[in-house]
Amino acid sequence: MTTRRTALGLAVAASAALLVTLGCQVLPPAWGPLLAAPPRGEAVTITGPAGDSAAGRAAVVGADLVLTVRHVLPATGLPPQDGVEAWVFTGRGGGGRVPGRVVGAIPARPEPVLVVRVDVDDGPFAALVGFPGFSPDRRYVMGAGPPEQVETARGRAPLLRARLRPGDSGSPVLDASGGLVGLLCGVRDGVPALAPIRGADLRPYERRLPPAPAPIDLIARAWPGAARGPRGP
Repeated sequence: MTTRRTALGLAVAASAALLVTLGCQVLPPAWGPLLAAPPRGEAVTITGPAGDSAAGRAAVVGADLVLTVRHVLPATGLPPQDGVEAWVFTGRGGGGRVPGRVVGAIPARPEPVLVVRVDVDDGPFAALVGFPGFSPDRRYVMGAGPPEQVETARGRAPLLRARLRPGDSGSPVLDASGGLVGLLCGVRDGVPALAPIRGADLRPYERRLPPAPAPIDLIARAWPGAARGPRGP
């Protein structure tokens, strides 16, 4: 009996030591990518209504909302006018062009921020043949810290050390936690210039879209008995 108790005590002590070690984050380096939360948010390519070659970037902030800076869409009238005023490339890697319309402008210096609403397909087959909206993992959350990073088409980099190129205008500028705090306007005297954004600026444009049905839901709607499992005897 004493031997069993001693063995049990050693096992408990070993388990406690392992938990303490894990609690102190003494983990193998390979565990790092599994535990780190992926960055949230994405920028997409945006062009003028004629598909101008002078494309810029736009930050995804809602299911059907993106933000860019004024000079990326120079032909857009202010106040915004009806009609297709932009093409937004919604697919990862640049595919999936859908039309967008400027629905507002947020005053900022050195230039305004344009709010562009993209066309979202409704109906049960939107997820299969159309664009049902940007998923939550592709949307930026608003930040409150000082600007520290910029996210161009080549990835994230420190704002003051990023190698910026033509076409980077409209790229999201982020705080240390990855929250959106502005959009890149250009470079002045070797220093990146940005148009600041606050969460309150977007509230007039927010709206909730119904979630797109999953493919299995579409099958169930078309053939109510198809989604049910095989019947027992």
